[in-house]
Amino acid sequence: MNNPIGAYATIQYTDEANPIENYYFSFGDAGFDYENDEGQDWGNDSYGIPDWDIFYYCNGGEEELKSLMLDGNNDFKVLSYELIYEMESV
Repeated sequence: MNNPIGAYATIQYTDEANPIENYYFSFGDAGFDYENDEGQDWGNDSYGIPDWDIFYYCNGGEEELKSLMLDGNNDFKVLSYELIYEMESV
C-alpha cells in the first residue's frame, strides 16, 4: 500500500462546543513559503491538493497528526481521522 498523503479529521476548537468534520490535514509540502511569499497566489501541496482545501500541514506525517489529538497543542484538538492515500495510476 502507498504511504498516506494526508487525512480527513474531525476537530474541536477549544472554545466551541460542537466538533467539526472533514478538515483536511496534508502530509505534503506547502506549495509556497508562507513566511516569505506573502501575497503570492494560492498553490498546491506536493501531492497536488489545492492549498485552499488544506486546514493544516502536518510535515511530520501521521505522527504529528496523532500529537494534535492531545490537549493543549493548539486552539483545536483532533478527535479522529481517516488516512487518505494517493490514487495509483493504471
